[in-house]
Amino acid sequence: MKKIILLISFLLFSSPAFAATKTICASGCDFTTCAGWVSYLQGLTGGTGVLAAPEILEVHESVADKCLLTGAITTSAINYAEIKAWSTCKHAGLYVAGKCEITSSDANFTLYSTLNYLRITDMIISNTRTTGGGNAGKGAFFENMGTGEYRVTNSIFRKTGGGTDPNNRGLDVTVDGTGTFKLVVVNSVFYDWLQFGLKADLRANDTGVIYGNTSYGNGVGFQITCDNGSPNVLRLKDNIGDSNTVGDFVMTDGAACGTESRADNLSSDATGTSGDTAKNPTYVNEAGRDFTLSSASTDAKDAGTDLSADGDYAFSTDIKGTTRPQGASWDIGASEAISSSTSAVTILDALGEL
Repeated sequence: MKKIILLISFLLFSSPAFAATKTICASGCDFTTCAGWVSYLQGLTGGTGVLAAPEILEVHESVADKCLLTGAITTSAINYAEIKAWSTCKHAGLYVAGKCEITSSDANFTLYSTLNYLRITDMIISNTRTTGGGNAGKGAFFENMGTGEYRVTNSIFRKTGGGTDPNNRGLDVTVDGTGTFKLVVVNSVFYDWLQFGLKADLRANDTGVIYGNTSYGNGVGFQITCDNGSPNVLRLKDNIGDSNTVGDFVMTDGAACGTESRADNLSSDATGTSGDTAKNPTYVNEAGRDFTLSSASTDAKDAGTDLSADGDYAFSTDIKGTTRPQGASWDIGASEAISSSTSAVTILDALGEL
């Protein structure tokens, strides 16, 4: 009996609490606005805003809203905040109207966070701003003040509506203050942002893990800035930079970026590394912004690094949840190549017709 009591006590006090999931949609959900969820977080633990379990906001439809995750909210490595798509309306690797999305025309950003620990999972983040002002219509802007982790996986950052302001960015991560920070961006797609698809500004002691992403048609595909101090570890593997007007991979103060490990990044303008440069992958529907690799994309197909046992972030699926690899080896980019026999199934699934 004593052993059973001790075991129960160990499980209660050593295991993380079960996640609390709240929903957002126009009606019938816990919240109709992101601000409602933020107020809920700020009221936790007797109004102190301290999270005692992972807190998840599950998005149930396309939500037209500006989401500001700021104020008195205290997160931790095990008690983090997360915005994720409901499985029923999760995208299938490309944008389709009505899928789980947060979108706005705000002049500053659609999603803003100063939390220490935040995850974005299976989401579409859009901004439709066409003129300048403020932060010029960013998709997401994350500012971390100290120690923490931002984890962005299987998500799409899309700019729509054109516009002339050159300063809009898909995902902008700026780390300030002191501490140890980890940025993980995996299996995500960034397209049509006039300045940067993905920009990360890291410091000494930080870790940047950028794996299996596709950045297309932006000003800069991937920009890693080290002017706040050399990051301790910087990993860029299996990424595609394609048709970005300024450059696919731009390393600011690249000589000061600390310990770098770059493998199998494919670049259309030869700004990548590891030999896979100056190559143009082909997609299922490039004009329609479906960046699923076509079976004929020999530059990217079976040319990636196996990251299933990676020490910094291990995973074994692509942006759609398809197991990697589908061929002899991993494919480069956010999506595994599909054969012609499965193309119709994938398209119907994306349209919600399966």
